[in-house]
Amino acid sequence: MRFFCAFVVLVAAAAARHHTLRVVCDDISTIWIDGKHVKARGTGRWNQMATVNISPNTRVIAIKCRNTGGPYGLMTELKHGGRVISVSDASWKCSNKPHRGWEKPGFRGFPSQTIYTRQQGSFNRNIGEWRHMSRSRKVLWTRGGGRDKSIFSRKELDGGRRAAAIKAAHATYTKYNGLYVAHFKKFQAYNTQYTTSSKAVVTVTGHYNAWVKKANEAAANANKVAAAHKTAVTNYNTASAACTKKLADLKKAVDAQAAKQKVYVDQNKSYLAKANGYKAQMAAAQKTQATHKAQRAAAEKSYKDALAKRTAALAAYKKLAQG
Repeated sequence: MRFFCAFVVLVAAAAARHHTLRVVCDDISTIWIDGKHVKARGTGRWNQMATVNISPNTRVIAIKCRNTGGPYGLMTELKHGGRVISVSDASWKCSNKPHRGWEKPGFRGFPSQTIYTRQQGSFNRNIGEWRHMSRSRKVLWTRGGGRDKSIFSRKELDGGRRAAAIKAAHATYTKYNGLYVAHFKKFQAYNTQYTTSSKAVVTVTGHYNAWVKKANEAAANANKVAAAHKTAVTNYNTASAACTKKLADLKKAVDAQAAKQKVYVDQNKSYLAKANGYKAQMAAAQKTQATHKAQRAAAEKSYKDALAKRTAALAAYKKLAQG
């Protein structure tokens, strides 16, 4: 849920940004943005600059510049933040006639007569309100020069393509974010199973080790008795040569030690049998653990791949959204 909330804030921040259009016209300008007339201070005098904030999704800027006498010319600059993205140049199409729909998006067939003029000397110097405009700007007019009392200029922008790119980036981000969430949930499920099976392995291993410990204790006791039995046999053999009676007594001792040894040997076998029973359970638990480990690794790889794609898509989207 945090991902989606962050995206909404990002879109809102991107939508709040705008382009800044600056227009200087000798003498009177009228401005349309995507076919809609906009009012701005500075459109009624040749030595004032009009400033209009427009959407980054704007498709066309249209300006009528009317000369009431004397010098003439039109200058423009379009900025996004502190970056100049367009100035008055050959990309502006100018005509001395107001063709029907010329100020609207989608208009075609505009017979451009755009030329650069130095007739308006002040515009070609960095003075007045336009002193901070880009120096790459040109002063526009039509081929008729002073005979054309009004010119009709339009500049097509890539606002429509930018909006489509933002929408596509949003769709890509949403797709990979969904994949990331799905794979992460799957990873969590397999990780839970792995944790459970790991606990089972620990439990069964504990039982196995306990019985192995008892079996080892029984084996140690059997070895001690075996050593005692060996000593008794040695004593028996020594005494046998000297005295039959002593031999009989020692034989009884040997038999007693053998019986005691058998008890411990039987205990050893019993404990080993029990330990082996837990050994099979331990092997099964380890097999289950290995399966869950492999599933978890596959899920982890999937969700990390989805995360990488999501990150790349988000970076592409941010780059497009921020201009």
